Amino acid sequence: MADISADPAGALRLTAPAFLINSPRESAIWQFASRYPNVAVTLYGSDEQINLIAEGFDMAIRLGAMPDSGLRSRKIGSFERCLVAAPSYLKTIEKPALPEDLTRCDFVLLEMLSDKFVLKRGKRKVTVQPEKSRFLVNSVSGARSAVLAGLGTQKLPLSEVGEDLAAGRLVRVLPEWSLPTLDIYAVWPESSHRNSLVRLLLECLLNA
Repeated sequence: MADISADPAGALRLTAPAFLINSPRESAIWQFASRYPNVAVTLYGSDEQINLIAEGFDMAIRLGAMPDSGLRSRKIGSFERCLVAAPSYLKTIEKPALPEDLTRCDFVLLEMLSDKFVLKRGKRKVTVQPEKSRFLVNSVSGARSAVLAGLGTQKLPLSEVGEDLAAGRLVRVLPEWSLPTLDIYAVWPESSHRNSLVRLLLECLLNA
C-alpha cells in the first residue's frame, strides 16, 4: 500500500468517459501524474459502464446520479447540456414549439444515460420521455455523429457541440428551455488496496 507520508509510489488504473478527455477533470489526472512521478497511471477512455472490481480498476469518472452499487462516490463537477438537432432533420418535421411536441421527434438514444429528462423554463418544469428513436449508441461522440447525420435529436454536452452550433451544423431545439446540468462523479471500490493513492487523486480532481 502506498504511504502518503512518504513519496507516493504504485500504480492506478482509471476509466473515464472518452469525451471528457482534455477536460479539466483529465487535466487534473495529468497534473497528478506529474506531481507523483513514482505512480504509474493507466487511463482507459470509454463511455461504457465498466465493472471496476471485476476489471481491476481503482477509480472511474462517471456521469449522472449514482446507483447504490456498493462503491464509494464523490461529486467532482458538472457540465452543461443542450438539446440539439441538424437543420436537415428539422426540415423533415414540424418544428417543436413546446416540450410536449418532442413526442413526434426521433431521438438518438445514448446507452450510458437515462432517456427521460427534464426541461425547465422559469418556474415550469416538464418531464420528457422520448417515444420514438432511430438510433442507439454507446458513446457521446457516436450520438453527436448520428445527430449531425440528421438521424434525430439528443441532449449533448455543450462542450462537445459548441463549435457545431457556432458553424450552423447543429441548432438548439427549444432554446427557450434549459436542461439541468449533469453531475460528474469519481467512483471507487471501498476495498481498494490503493485507497491512499485514490485519495490523492481525488484531491486533484476536486481542485480542478
